Amino acid sequence: MLFYLGGECNGFKGGDKFGIGETTFYRHVVEAAEAVVMELQEEVIKLPVGDDLEACLRATDEHDPPLPGCALFMDGTHIEFTPPRAIFLDYRNYKGRCTIQAQVVCDYECKVRDLVVGHSGKNHDARVSLERGLFLMQVVSK
Repeated sequence: MLFYLGGECNGFKGGDKFGIGETTFYRHVVEAAEAVVMELQEEVIKLPVGDDLEACLRATDEHDPPLPGCALFMDGTHIEFTPPRAIFLDYRNYKGRCTIQAQVVCDYECKVRDLVVGHSGKNHDARVSLERGLFLMQVVSK
């Protein structure tokens, strides 16, 4: 994975370097990336609770302009890609493009606190938020 991420390497060059096929090389890169994310996710990407949540709330109260009662900021985007023909319609969004949705939740320091990637572009943004329970958190906290 480091060989791939650290330079101008594609699957063909990487596979050739290590004596494996292009598909196998990409599969190993993805597996390694998933392992790193799974290991770090609980430590690094987590929603604030307790004192951490209070610090986020205080920071946004002191923001210019003040954002009282707001601890986190959420936005979504669509990542365009070319899917296989068999699943093309499953990923086509309302603009007619094939996309995968990404939803990012950040705090006042732009630190990523929650990340959801992988929903089909045809799903509504609210479905992604409902999956993570972020709407429920908002209702309970009021």
